[in-house]
Amino acid sequence: DKYKKSSPLKTVVGRSDIIFICVPTPCKADGEIDLSIIDEVVENISKYAKNGQKIIIKSTVIPTTTEHYQEKYPHLVFFMCPEFLDEDTSKHDFLHPFVTIIGYTTKSEEYVEELIHIFKNFHAPIHTMPATEAEMVKYMTNSFFVLKVVFANQIHDLCTMLGIDYYRVKDSFVSNPRVGDSHFIVEHKGGRGAGGKCLPKDLSALIQFAKRKNCPLTLLETAEKINSELLKRTGKC
Repeated sequence: DKYKKSSPLKTVVGRSDIIFICVPTPCKADGEIDLSIIDEVVENISKYAKNGQKIIIKSTVIPTTTEHYQEKYPHLVFFMCPEFLDEDTSKHDFLHPFVTIIGYTTKSEEYVEELIHIFKNFHAPIHTMPATEAEMVKYMTNSFFVLKVVFANQIHDLCTMLGIDYYRVKDSFVSNPRVGDSHFIVEHKGGRGAGGKCLPKDLSALIQFAKRKNCPLTLLETAEKINSELLKRTGKC
């Protein structure tokens, strides 16, 4: 954070046993992920890091990114540990995670037990997996949340047309434990649709990534279009 007084990067890296990277990964104009910020951070850290320095990436990055950094900076040891935070309750969510995911690279797998020892203090289930799978978990989560929001909005509009109470229908619907009750409030933060800093850009990044891999995600593409219309119609961002 350039607005917060801190020690020089060289000093911070030299004093650290483990370095956490949590910086923005916005979208480019075409919807693809923009890794320029995290690329610069990793490059700068690599200049001062000692051999074997452990780097934990918390930022949301497309699958294969962590392995890419591992190959580019072989003297470092990379992990991917995605965060699952709500903007309104970020501090609480950080201190009380529902799960901790430790994604390892081909080089860092042998150090997983060290991280388990650290993260067990959060008293949450710990899942270990290859870093690319950990990256996909985050995108699967955020994309599914957009699907839920779009689904809720469309059912809401049908209920309105029928003259019935959407929220009474919704409350009964989410009482089914297989459903889950998040992301079904239609009017949220002054508008409708999945807005905020994370969901729209992560959905877009995953869609564009899949296109480049010749595996189009047509369901998510449709959801993105509907969600964009909801945001535009209600002035939410």
